[in-house]
Amino acid sequence: MSRIPIEQPLVGALPWAAAAATVAALPLGAPFRVGLALVFLAAAAKRALRAARRRADLRRVADEWLSTAMSPSPSAFAWRVDELLGRERKAVAGAVRSYARLRADDLLAAVADALDDGGVSPRAVVCARDLITDPGSSLHCSARHNELRGDLEAILRPPRRGS
Repeated sequence: MSRIPIEQPLVGALPWAAAAATVAALPLGAPFRVGLALVFLAAAAKRALRAARRRADLRRVADEWLSTAMSPSPSAFAWRVDELLGRERKAVAGAVRSYARLRADDLLAAVADALDDGGVSPRAVVCARDLITDPGSSLHCSARHNELRGDLEAILRPPRRGS
């Protein structure tokens, strides 16, 4: 399994949080000890937020590329492919299955089955996730509801090969 190419938010914050805990335990005056510990905790929070923001940006870029990729060889984003085809695929399958039950829609159920089976591309997972999370998608927007069948069929269709 490939790893995301940036540090984990909590791992990046750990040294600063450890420094805050160490300072808090030192036999210094309370105002100095608390103030210095708060400075270290602020640095830890800043580092964690920066790493989380970078991770979200990287995921967004990877998802955009993977959703339009013509080639099934997304090696530049192998870490994201692993995420999409693992836990995220299962979560999206469950959400799509809930919509299929709610709407009694066989094509939605077929998409959920394909996601559950794992025989889908990263593009299919991204497109299915966007379909259920985007309020402007054909699943949620009544003005675009006539596009839903085409969107679901596109999710089920294997990606085109070539450049």
